[in-house]
Amino acid sequence: MINFFAKKFKVVTDYPNVWSIGQGMRENKPIFVRIRNGLNEAIGHPEYPFQIGVAVPLLHPTKDGLSTDAEAKELERIEHFLEGKITENNT
Repeated sequence: MINFFAKKFKVVTDYPNVWSIGQGMRENKPIFVRIRNGLNEAIGHPEYPFQIGVAVPLLHPTKDGLSTDAEAKELERIEHFLEGKITENNT
């Protein structure tokens, strides 16, 4: 039976590139998280059975727990690499 009301889901890159940032403490050290809110409508859909989380500890965080300029560039390189791997088969 065809379900004409089934929601059609897009490839990941077609969703809005909207992010939220959260801040907290872990083991008395600052921690920051980014969440891609643009994917919220896909949460729980069987065509998207996986959720990916990546944690990258900083080698030389500032006293506020942020990355230095050099580490920020490396984090950006890692992010672009992961994004490319996740989206390379989008059709």
